[in-house]
Amino acid sequence: MSKLLRGTVVHGLLERMDFARPVVPGDEEVAAAIALHGVEALPDEVADVRAMVERVAASELRARIHAARRVRT
Repeated sequence: MSKLLRGTVVHGLLERMDFARPVVPGDEEVAAAIALHGVEALPDEVADVRAMVERVAASELRARIHAARRVRT
């Protein structure tokens, strides 16, 4: 999977995340998000994407976004 596609998949998963109560998607959900782009979801790539989303979910940035009064997308 290209870096561009990896970023696109991560971004799509983050768009669906509830920043008040972040839940990291499971392997099946990540694999499905990759497959939407017509690419086979290899186990290492699923783990990589999931880890990226997990880091954002646990980050100070996620907490700051959640606490913001206004957030523009």
